[in-house]
Amino acid sequence: MKIKKILVAIVFAILAVFTLSSCNNIVIQGEKNEISLIAPTGTPTLILSQSIEQYGRVDGEIVSGPNALAAEFAKGEKDIIVAPINLGAKLAASSKDFKYVMFHTLVWCNYYVVSRTPIESFEELDGKDVTLFGQNSTPDIVFKSLVAHYGISPKLTYMSSVADANKMLLSKQADIIVSAEPALSAILTKGDFFVYSLAEEWTNVAGFDGADIPQAAIFVKKESIEKTKQFLSIVESNVMKVEANKEEVVKAAKRYDKLLAPTEEVLVSAITRCNFKINENEKESIDLYFSKVIELGLGATVGGKLPDEEFYYQK
Repeated sequence: MKIKKILVAIVFAILAVFTLSSCNNIVIQGEKNEISLIAPTGTPTLILSQSIEQYGRVDGEIVSGPNALAAEFAKGEKDIIVAPINLGAKLAASSKDFKYVMFHTLVWCNYYVVSRTPIESFEELDGKDVTLFGQNSTPDIVFKSLVAHYGISPKLTYMSSVADANKMLLSKQADIIVSAEPALSAILTKGDFFVYSLAEEWTNVAGFDGADIPQAAIFVKKESIEKTKQFLSIVESNVMKVEANKEEVVKAAKRYDKLLAPTEEVLVSAITRCNFKINENEKESIDLYFSKVIELGLGATVGGKLPDEEFYYQK
């Protein structure tokens, strides 16, 4: 009888561990593969850190800027590369042996017009001085596409980074800028500014539900598709419920990414505007955005064409 009681106690203890683990979304069935991953600091690590902690066996590297990401695509050694979608598309189009497929875009348009005075419509920017960052990169392309659509002529000044654009606003050297999360939430703590979403404007112009601008995507090495399935399933699940778990997401990101400068409070307030999601209209949105890029004469930045079916992860 004592042996039976001991066995029953052990069984209940094991069940309790499984129950607690599943409540924290930790995968505990099956052996986990060691996965190598590289991601840029910022919104990508903000959305991925919780999944990396939960999976456990991830050899992660955090970098600042796209150069290291391009180098990793060329090497083809990492199982997963998180990168701007235009970088992945450009390299895929120019390579005869591109080793990766795009799993999902995780970060969608989080660019905002920030002004000292209210802005009711994009057309109100006609003739105004607007400070942007990243000339000929995604924020500039989005802004120029909307300018062309409405036929307006704002006066544009470019800064090298979103931090520099923010400094222009805070120092009162600019009254209107284009900013991005999570840097946007940081400056909103320092003054009373009005925020206008370029993502919402883009959706209105596109004319179909779910239309959005892709920013950062997960690229998976073709040879590593099988070994990364469990991890990618966790990522997908966490992205879909990020709004309900803001505090946990931010705490994991601050533990994992030491380059992530904003405070926890700022990051929690930024999450909604970061625009993390699994978009059901992903391919349609990507095609629309790439088409606009090509129309503006900047096709070289996305490989000069729309991505073909081989670019995408096939589930």
